[in-house]
Amino acid sequence: AKYEISKRTFLATSLNNLPKILSPSNGRFFKNLLDLLKISSLKTLDKHNKSYFRSPKLRQLFNRYATYNGSSPYKIPATFALIPYVEFGFGAWYPIGGIYEIPRSLEKLARELGVSILTKTEVKKIVVDGSRAIAVETPDKTLKAHYIVSNADGVETYRRLLSINNRFVNREPSCSGFVLMIGARKRFPTLAHHNIFFSKDYGAEFEQIFDKLLPPDNPTIYVCATSKTDSTQAPDGCENLFIMVNAPYLTEKVNWSHYKKPYRDLIIGKLEKAGLDGLEKSIEFEATITPEDFAQNTYSNKGSIYGISSNGILSAFLRIPNKSREIDNLYFVGGAAHPGGGIPLVLLSARMVSEMIVENSLGIQRHGH
Repeated sequence: AKYEISKRTFLATSLNNLPKILSPSNGRFFKNLLDLLKISSLKTLDKHNKSYFRSPKLRQLFNRYATYNGSSPYKIPATFALIPYVEFGFGAWYPIGGIYEIPRSLEKLARELGVSILTKTEVKKIVVDGSRAIAVETPDKTLKAHYIVSNADGVETYRRLLSINNRFVNREPSCSGFVLMIGARKRFPTLAHHNIFFSKDYGAEFEQIFDKLLPPDNPTIYVCATSKTDSTQAPDGCENLFIMVNAPYLTEKVNWSHYKKPYRDLIIGKLEKAGLDGLEKSIEFEATITPEDFAQNTYSNKGSIYGISSNGILSAFLRIPNKSREIDNLYFVGGAAHPGGGIPLVLLSARMVSEMIVENSLGIQRHGH
């Protein structure tokens, strides 16, 4: 029931529409208010899971879902217990050919509809005339537009592209990640498509990540081996491994250029002890992505990979609205914007924005509002 409520309210409604939905003049005011109260929670996810599971290992497993949007189970509201419901209820899906097939499919559809796409073109500035966004500046030219949609990190859009220092600029970022991408000359029969090697002390791990802002000494390790499902992803007898651990967002406490090699060795060593015998010697290809790389290559806020964190009871309602309240004709999609981080929610933000633009330009009222 809570999922159905969240689906028709939080997941289908932009934060820009909340004042209208919760207006006493709205004929559905009391129902809308009751719905939002039903999906809200004053408990953390960890406390919620403790009320259902006696087993520490089961609690750790279900606490893991806080990391799906880069947050801590000891700080995130229990509302996000909906995530395992969605995963167990609807399944985890894999696009054959790899996750890049999703943007490739979107690109194909866009081009079929006549969209021009400029690649390797950095946007330097969003041009604002008065309180209205009218164009974007690139190194070569200025592109005028009736509507501007930023799919860059919303915080960095305000900071870098608009030079605006508002309340969102100071919001806590989500965690970052430390990633190893490995091509191995052998198969690991104990691995499934998705694998999690948990730390022994989950509380200490998240304290290091979010409070001390340090890489955890004993990190939980996620390993994805898509070649288990999709044979096109690795040569015969080989394995492709995407290995990731949660890491703090960038601060002066960690110099990743110095920390990268020893942390990589720690992770490989832990995986070998966990049963991936011969992993080190089998490596044919290897690449590393640190929080510094995320920040430099994508302009994500402090290297965060899920936008703004969801730590805090009201955090879900404090993300960047999909339509800017300061600047007309400027819209936001992506992890820092509503409804949140992770590919499914990011795509939902894009759908919300497209519907808002159609409604605004054609005067079409969205069904149900």
